[in-house]
Amino acid sequence: MPATFKLILAPTHDRDGLHDVRLRITANRVVRYLNVPGVAVAAKHWNDKRSLDKPNYFKTSHREHAQLEQTAKGFLARAQQLGRERPYLSADELKQLLSTGADLVPAATAKDFLAFAYASHQRDDVGSFSEGTCANRLACLNKLAECWGWEEGKKPLLVEQFTEAAVADFDAWMKREKGNNATTRRKTLDILGIYLQRAIRQGVVPRYANPLEYYELPTPTPTQTWLTSAELAALESVRLPAQQHLARTTYFIQYYLHGSRIGVVLLLRWKQRAHGVVRFKMDKGEREKVVEESPQLTALLDSLLPATGQPDPDAFILPWLKPWYNELSPAQQLHERKRATAVVNMNLKRAAARAGINGKVSSHTSRRALASDADNLTHDLGLVQRLLGHTNRATTERYTRGRDSQVVQQGAAAVYAQRPMPITKADDEAK
Repeated sequence: MPATFKLILAPTHDRDGLHDVRLRITANRVVRYLNVPGVAVAAKHWNDKRSLDKPNYFKTSHREHAQLEQTAKGFLARAQQLGRERPYLSADELKQLLSTGADLVPAATAKDFLAFAYASHQRDDVGSFSEGTCANRLACLNKLAECWGWEEGKKPLLVEQFTEAAVADFDAWMKREKGNNATTRRKTLDILGIYLQRAIRQGVVPRYANPLEYYELPTPTPTQTWLTSAELAALESVRLPAQQHLARTTYFIQYYLHGSRIGVVLLLRWKQRAHGVVRFKMDKGEREKVVEESPQLTALLDSLLPATGQPDPDAFILPWLKPWYNELSPAQQLHERKRATAVVNMNLKRAAARAGINGKVSSHTSRRALASDADNLTHDLGLVQRLLGHTNRATTERYTRGRDSQVVQQGAAAVYAQRPMPITKADDEAK
């Protein structure tokens, strides 16, 4: 009986947020899967409702849907032809032939890895990736280009030169020349991994030549900080100048908005507050969130109302961003949000110092404080995950793991304090 073939979307995405499109091969009740070379999309661009009336696999919202459609259907047609010509082949044999067929492997579109990566970055769908994500990825590529002394067409980073040793040199350069810690270096190499994965999909880099496959990535030792309940109370009660008070208000609005990120709070407008709830889109994933106002949140928001009259519905609740923010380009808006965040954090540090709080304090510690308080009160990590809006439970665990470690260390210190000091010198009389 001839084999059957079907195109499906991989259930999980890679680090770049894209799902591979797979060919499912079924022969004699044995199923095997093979990625379609060079074809991967965000889940939102895959057509789950494909039918005879609408036989497209990719939604027309993807700007390259026609090319993807042609590639995927061509791969499927070649597989079906092979299945008809050789109906005796097993699923494993079909997979082997399809994966090694010279006519199926796309030609390398570039030998210069950095040229490929820059071109890939320019094609990134801004609707799928935030301006911040795109800016971070570009900064990573620029860093590698600076280290290599890259010039397109003049000094390329050839695929065969981009070895594990070259990665090690780049890692050492980031530490030596840029002063990057392990966390920053790990993030940079993770981003490079995204472009390497794309290059492998498109046949630019052979799968066996991935320089990150066996490279020992830097191990970050994050020092997550948050405010304890006593520190939160101290920050709430201390008398502050106007700008520091506004930064404190911003911090606690984040806290009472389920630990929302600073980017969400900066963009809040009065029209998003109505009937005792605040509605907004989370800055990661663009999912809508609705938060019922607690008495504390109501008091904070009411304190920002104008002295007379009603606020402009389109005005920002917090005055950190410029009134002409909407007229700026996306890149300028990102710069404006970063500038405003830096001002908030600077004033928070000064406010914390007045409250007698030592250690690093930033707007993001509000999110960790909410996570820790919720975890301590409810002991329900799933609830904490929903509060923070995380899609991955492991991310939520990272918000509480550092606190747990600190509690363990403090508990151990308390136990050891009850013990006498050990004898560290032998008694001469006992000899």
